[in-house]
Amino acid sequence: MDKKNQIIFIGITLAAIVVVVFLFVGRGPRQQPVPENPEPTPVEIARNDPFPEIVEPKPPKKTPAPEKTESLANPKPSPEVTPEKTPFDPEDQPREHYLMDLSDMGEIPEGFKMENVELTDEGIKLKPPKPGEENTPRFGTVETAPQEMFFPSNAISPFWREDIAEDTSIFVEVSVSPDGKTWGLWNTVMPDTDGEAGASNSEFLPDGSPNPYYGYIPGGVFFWGNRQYKYFKFRANLYSETADSPVLSGFRVFYQDSTLGEGHLAEINVEQKDQEASPDSGN
Repeated sequence: MDKKNQIIFIGITLAAIVVVVFLFVGRGPRQQPVPENPEPTPVEIARNDPFPEIVEPKPPKKTPAPEKTESLANPKPSPEVTPEKTPFDPEDQPREHYLMDLSDMGEIPEGFKMENVELTDEGIKLKPPKPGEENTPRFGTVETAPQEMFFPSNAISPFWREDIAEDTSIFVEVSVSPDGKTWGLWNTVMPDTDGEAGASNSEFLPDGSPNPYYGYIPGGVFFWGNRQYKYFKFRANLYSETADSPVLSGFRVFYQDSTLGEGHLAEINVEQKDQEASPDSGN
């Protein structure tokens, strides 16, 4: 074969090879077009799927028991608690007032003891000084008769009304007894204008009614716990360094039983007398 024929043979062979390759490539799998917004296709999970979806079971609805349902529909009211009763309500404890107007007596009452004092239209005063003794200090004493209270009491609050001139004074004491025969020591009564009794300085009470203690000097409160007394008496000591005299024109006493039925009449003896002289003491 000459050279020309060789070249023709080689060209035919190459052309055949190209045709075969083209045919082989054109028969490959065609790719499906992908839509712009493909919708997910549900896939059923096979029973033998090693990773199946786990769905937790929902708890069953609770139905109240019949008794509870009835109590919720018709709740029963809570039982009322009745407070423990006491023998006396604290607001109803026995209390009373005693009044002795010394300016309107007319004559000295029976049982009074008076020394160097006299009864006048104004009240109890020192007797006038002797001529030449006007500036000599003078003393006088008045002691009232025993006064019985309406009920045994464990607390008293004394008041008195006075008119004090310059260089004069009045010193008040009170004594108590369970039977009117045996008496405790004289208790010094100090003015208590800063305490609750100081309300006697007001002409009217908070509710607008007249104050029966207006103008009286409050003497505080004497308290004996559960020990009770039935009688009391006053003693006033008048003093002056001039010709003038102080004037004692009245006594008042507020007394009360706050023992709530647990009190008892006091027994006074030598050992107890020292305790009687202290306000707000004793059981």
